[in-house]
This record gives sequence, C-alpha cells and structure tokens, in this order.
Amino acid sequence: MSINNRVYILGEADNLTSYNLITNINKNFPDISVVLLVINSSILHDWKRLLRKLKNAGVLSTLQRVFSIIKKRIELSFSFKRSLAQKNANKVDLSAQARYRIARFNSYSAKECLDYLKKQQVRFLISNTDVIISTKLIQAIPDGIWNAHPGALPAYRGLGAAAKMLADGFFPVVSLHLIDEGIDSGPLYMEREVKEISNLVQLEQAIMDSQSSVFCELINTFQSSKRPVVQDIFCYPSRVTHFNTKQTRIKALHNLQQGNLRSYSPADH
Repeated sequence: MSINNRVYILGEADNLTSYNLITNINKNFPDISVVLLVINSSILHDWKRLLRKLKNAGVLSTLQRVFSIIKKRIELSFSFKRSLAQKNANKVDLSAQARYRIARFNSYSAKECLDYLKKQQVRFLISNTDVIISTKLIQAIPDGIWNAHPGALPAYRGLGAAAKMLADGFFPVVSLHLIDEGIDSGPLYMEREVKEISNLVQLEQAIMDSQSSVFCELINTFQSSKRPVVQDIFCYPSRVTHFNTKQTRIKALHNLQQGNLRSYSPADH
C-alpha cells in the first residue's frame, strides 16, 4: 500500500491547524509532498463557515481567531521575505516554512475533485476541516478519510468536545478515526490523551500538536505498506483520566464558565 510520496489533506489555506499539521509533516517526512485540497472561496461558502465558527465558539472567540489568522499571515509574510533576502548571503534554510501546494475545487464532492483524486490515485485523505464530508467522497477513497477528533469517542462527539471533557473533569483526548456518514461515529484507530493543560492558554496548541502527532503516525503506517487496524468506537475501551486534584478541576471549570476555553474549540473537526 504505497502513498506515492504524497499526502493529501482536506483543509483551509488560512487554518492554523492545517499550517501546524503541514509543518509537522514537512519535519517528519521531508521526502513527502503535501497537497492541500481547498474549496474555492465564495460568499455562500464563507458565510456557512462563519456561521459554523460563531455557533461553535461565539462572537468574541471568532473575532479573536480571525485576528490571530491575520497576525499569523503578516508574520509569515515578513518572515518569508526576510528569508528570501538572506538566502544567497547567509544560505538560510527555508525548511522551516510550511511546504505544500494547493488544489482548489468548488466542493469536495464535485466531479472535478473526484476525477482529480482518481487520476492521482489517492488512497487515503486526512481531514483537517469542519466541512461535512459527503458519501460520494467517502466512497471514492479506497483506504478512507481520517479525522483526529479532540474528544474521547463515542462519549464526546461533535463540536466543543474538548471543552465538554474539561467540564466533566477529564483530560481531553484526541481520537483518530475513519470518517463515515455519521458525526464522529467511524471506526477508531488510536487515542492520544492531552495532559498539557496546566496552562489553559496552551490548550489549543496542545490539541493541535496531538492531532499532528497521530496523523504522522497514520502516515508512517501507510508508508510502511500496512493498513491501520480499527475498532468500532462503541466497543473500544476508551481510556480517560480525571484531573489529578479537585483544585485543578475547579480552575478548569471556572475558566470554562468565564468563556476562556471557547476560543480553543475551533480545533474541533
């Protein structure tokens, strides 16, 4: 089962989780090319995307996320220009920049997209988007579409799962699973507990790092010509851990009630 030294990701060009994932793939698999499959921007698409973010995170958190994306773009632009200016003189290594190319389509289930995936002989896809995946696309990918959901399955499905786990006194869990027609109901491959929550401000980064980690393990499995062994999520013995102390849980609940965790739920997919 070869991946032909290329990995295909469903995502958004301005998505911080996509950037984080791509840079980790670049780092761990320098010989693998990354192709980001993006839906063409349109008023309708952007409006639906905004509504999903507002529903998930609220107005304040959505505005904060938009600001952080703009800030990141400006930082990357200046960083890239500085690197180009110094490349010849100082031989600066540009490998720190996210290396990928973009393929754009009107929708993931559009004929042009399905034909493209067939022509490229894509065996599996990584989902790093909150766009609903159609049955057409699912059936078109032989080895499945994979999602790293920030919640223990099947108990914590859907948006805001990480915050819900914190509210219930559990460390968040990233669950790598196959996508099916349901909501986070596909067969499970692995779980990764996220315990770096002593500083709740770091929660989003900790979740993104765990998502990147399990995706890299998935790529490594496919690269070694193996097929991931999955289990039904309703039979899988999910392992979750309570906070170590009552004080830690009270602090987490206080932050959750104050809305300080809502800005981190867009890591959900």
